[in-house]
Amino acid sequence: MLEQIIDTIPIMINATDRSGKCLFTNAYQSALFDKDPDEMVGTDFANNFEPTLAANTRRRDALVLKSSLAIPHYEEKITSDGVDLVFHCNKSPLLNHKGETIGVLTTAVDITARKFAEEHRTHLALHDMLTGLPNRVLLAENVKSTIANCKKANSQSALLLLDLDRFKVINDTRGHHSGDALLREVAERISKVIGPEDFAARIGGDEFAIILSKFENIDSINSRCTKLLKAINEPYAISGVGQVISASIGVSLIPNDGDEYEEVLRMADLAMYDAKANGRNCYRFFSEDMNEIAQADAALENELRDAFNENQFALEYQPIVDAQSLEYVGLEALIRWDHPRRGRLLPIQFIRVADESGLMDILGSWVIGEVCREIKSYADRGIDLPRVAINVSPRQFQNQNLCDELLANIEANGIAPSKITIEITEELLIDNNEEVRATLQRIRSHGVGISIDDFGTGYSSLQYLRDLPANCLKIDRTFISRIEHSAADRAIIGTIAHLAHALDMRVVAEGVENDAQLDLLRVSGCDEIQGFKIARPQRAEDLGKLFDGRENDPPSRAAKG
Repeated sequence: MLEQIIDTIPIMINATDRSGKCLFTNAYQSALFDKDPDEMVGTDFANNFEPTLAANTRRRDALVLKSSLAIPHYEEKITSDGVDLVFHCNKSPLLNHKGETIGVLTTAVDITARKFAEEHRTHLALHDMLTGLPNRVLLAENVKSTIANCKKANSQSALLLLDLDRFKVINDTRGHHSGDALLREVAERISKVIGPEDFAARIGGDEFAIILSKFENIDSINSRCTKLLKAINEPYAISGVGQVISASIGVSLIPNDGDEYEEVLRMADLAMYDAKANGRNCYRFFSEDMNEIAQADAALENELRDAFNENQFALEYQPIVDAQSLEYVGLEALIRWDHPRRGRLLPIQFIRVADESGLMDILGSWVIGEVCREIKSYADRGIDLPRVAINVSPRQFQNQNLCDELLANIEANGIAPSKITIEITEELLIDNNEEVRATLQRIRSHGVGISIDDFGTGYSSLQYLRDLPANCLKIDRTFISRIEHSAADRAIIGTIAHLAHALDMRVVAEGVENDAQLDLLRVSGCDEIQGFKIARPQRAEDLGKLFDGRENDPPSRAAKG
């Protein structure tokens, strides 16, 4: 009965004498070697294994026979029918009735499934489920080991951060399923470009990291980055539809740019954002200047947060006039920061940091509320201000409450919606999606004006002009500055004006600084004029002087502002 029980349990059991000859083996053990148990008795048991495993078996048996003690449990890999099996093994002394050690008793439990599950869990913990690439955890381990190796061998490596350009547009317009398919294809292309000693990881969203373990010189990194960009630029077929995307790459050198993981990652990140700022679809190496800019930005961000609490912001308003009559027809609200040490700062000195730090939502909300309050305040004094244009950043459109917030401020102050125009940039048009379109339609349906700012320098298409509910185009000042000497720029301005009028839009020329520009713009078809030629931005408290009785006092052609 005992022999039958031993033969039925799924554990390998065998006993050998002091010379290694098999005394007993159960059915499970003999089946592994495709033999009958009786056939194995009396043979050298270690001969059933390949040479290395046989040597290990004899060595462990000798330890048991010498000490008459069991040895610690161990794992052994045995190949059967071409399949690698992993066993949890135990060897203990085989005793006779006198307690003497006459051989070795070996038991082994098959833990192959458990080991596979453990390895699978470990793989999932260290790899990205979508692309199969290593994740941020494994990246950190590899960067740390790369830093240590570079120090030891006095060599260099490079860390690349690669971020896809405008990937959000694909998710918004094609859906996350298409976005995921694109990410998998990008991961495959990266893996094909990098060398066998290199390392690639997906560290979140549309961002990838690459460690170039060895390179001859900077030119070789240039070449590798160029190959990566070229591979990613090749068209994709996602769900049968063509798609093109680009990437921006930031490069930090190990250990030159840092000898800590967080440091080299931060340096590569700064370089990557510099690549984004320089037009995307390119790569940039980290430089100390970037670090200084980042430190300055961090300090400015802290000062911006304090500025909100200490009411350091103010608005100025630049007048807009009718191109023919030169009568005031509008204002553009321009934010200013009364810095306690640096004086009054223009938006160009802080808006980028506000946008990147997420403070633009708070700043934009303040501007909307302040403009509405100023219009009401002047109305209460009997002064009717013309419509006021408010610049709205693309980031504000990510806030689903923008329309509600705008309309609530208009209603709370009891002003006409037509008194407000929001100015959007072509960047918002590039990232155009149904949510943005619906928000703009709703804003326009309530009577608020919509103006496309800096028109002509971005990438907006005629389709956007046709589909979006804008009622005004602002021609960028770069065209205005060249109008006196460039027939091409005059032709562009005339064409924009003609197109806008066909779409029932007004055309505003900004940045007008002299009489010659003013005269040329009037004959080019521009409806309204804005710039230092007309008036400089006015402090809010000075608007009363400008608009009290303004119908009888239009601005002079020679106004200095």
